[in-house]
Amino acid sequence: MNYHLERLRRLLMELINELIRRVKDPEVFPPDKEGSEFITVTDVELSSDGSLAKCYVSALTSSPERQKAIVEGLNRAHGFLRHELGRELRLKTIPNLVFFKDDTQDKAEHMYKLLEGLHIDNNSNDA
Repeated sequence: MNYHLERLRRLLMELINELIRRVKDPEVFPPDKEGSEFITVTDVELSSDGSLAKCYVSALTSSPERQKAIVEGLNRAHGFLRHELGRELRLKTIPNLVFFKDDTQDKAEHMYKLLEGLHIDNNSNDA
């Protein structure tokens, strides 16, 4: 990735994390859970021409269904977020935003369980 796209990627990640707090969709921030959940963009992947930004979202919530609802709510709010980015950035083209659940933690837990399942005997003498 060239220098300008990498710089834009980092800036987008920072700005989107700030702008998410302004989203009024009750799926993203329900009134009964106000302040109890932490939502953050963990990574942004930009297309080579900068027209598409895949945003990976991590949400500290109690259920996978809630995480799915947050991602769906952010995808519904992509127009608002893109408009706000346009106000903050002076770019010819503001990237289209698509949100996905960041499953890095799930993958790490799965790998840990797989490794835990391997019963390696460290005291074996092969010689």
